[in-house]
Amino acid sequence: MNLTKLLLASTLFFSSLCTQAALIEYNGYSRESSSNIVSGNSQEWLMWTETTGKTVNWFLHDNAAADLRNAGWQLAGYAQMNQLFNSFQFSATKTFNSAINIQQDLLILPWTTAETSPVTHFIDLFGDTFKQAGLCYPSCTADDRLRESRAAFGDTQEMFGYGLLVDDFTNIYGQHNVTQVSLNTNLGQSGVTNNLLGLALYRPATATNTVPEPTALFLLLIGIVGLMTRNLRFYKSRALRSNAL
Repeated sequence: MNLTKLLLASTLFFSSLCTQAALIEYNGYSRESSSNIVSGNSQEWLMWTETTGKTVNWFLHDNAAADLRNAGWQLAGYAQMNQLFNSFQFSATKTFNSAINIQQDLLILPWTTAETSPVTHFIDLFGDTFKQAGLCYPSCTADDRLRESRAAFGDTQEMFGYGLLVDDFTNIYGQHNVTQVSLNTNLGQSGVTNNLLGLALYRPATATNTVPEPTALFLLLIGIVGLMTRNLRFYKSRALRSNAL
């Protein structure tokens, strides 16, 4: 095979891999754009959009969820949800510290024209469960449409809650709604969910779960290019000596 063509093909291939491995990052949490796993604070979280329409009882008891349980995924409790929400620093004056007997721990943020708030970063990482359910308001193409991330969690089988984040949006009257972040404990004993709600599943981060970062792919690409360049020079040099004879 022509080494020049092989070199070009390899460059294009590894460049595409590096592009696909682009990271979405915020405040110590990250997710590769092609992945459904969010990493941060020595933990991994499954994107909430991966389990929309599934109940807590489905995850805990259904055989169809056995692969998730066997892969180490656990239902997040209040401690994990509090830590996650506080890590995003939604407000310097608000600390989420819900207990099982608290109905709701709610934070309302002022509306802002910027689309780079901690809430938008969170939804970028964990997914838009509102859109995943096939819902869009005012439309799926609107610049400032409604975006939500919702997921059920719980410490016991007697009471389940859910986390909710709502991104600011423009309603049909041209008025702006606030951004909302809340931890609720009103799912009741059944842990019933709906298509708008995913499951807050997490597991400890391990070396076997990690995926190479773009930097590693670039280093691999550089090594292959260097090796192929050396071989190309060797073959050219040998060809020149043969012609000289």
